[in-house]
Amino acid sequence: MTKEKIANLVLDSGAIIKGEPSRLYSLAETFHTVPGVVAEVRDERARARLDALPFALNVRTPSTESMAAVSAVGLCSEHSRVMNSC
Repeated sequence: MTKEKIANLVLDSGAIIKGEPSRLYSLAETFHTVPGVVAEVRDERARARLDALPFALNVRTPSTESMAAVSAVGLCSEHSRVMNSC
């Protein structure tokens, strides 16, 4: 059984530093991250892994509006666990 790939996947530094690129490749069609994540990848082995990813990594700076929306969802998620709200 072959799983269908999702259209877009946003990667954090952990996915790059500890991830298996071939496994990541099987999950999505397009991959994205932010400049801060790329800056976090400092270790020589992790940097080599980043440079050898078997897919293009789109590095973009999110808009203020996008950051606010993501922060609101994260805040709501955190509160919903603690207070059963949102």
